[in-house]
Amino acid sequence: MKTYLVRFGLWLARLGGWTPIAPCMRPHLPDDSQIDLAKQIVQDVEARFGASPGPVKAREALRVLMNLRPEASARDLNLLIELALAS
Repeated sequence: MKTYLVRFGLWLARLGGWTPIAPCMRPHLPDDSQIDLAKQIVQDVEARFGASPGPVKAREALRVLMNLRPEASARDLNLLIELALAS
């Protein structure tokens, strides 16, 4: 039933002039060299700020990455940090 309601809603939206947005063609995952760089930076920050709380270390790692890659957005750099911590 829910599927039919969604289809009906989309049909009504198309009648009103709505067109679906094309999917983003930009690759969203960074390559391995960028993740390796972020891993190294996270390890260096861990060594320097061993007893500090997590947000302090994350902010410091983000600052270092922003200095190395000023053209990248903070969102992309935070993703690099998260991927470095996850692996």
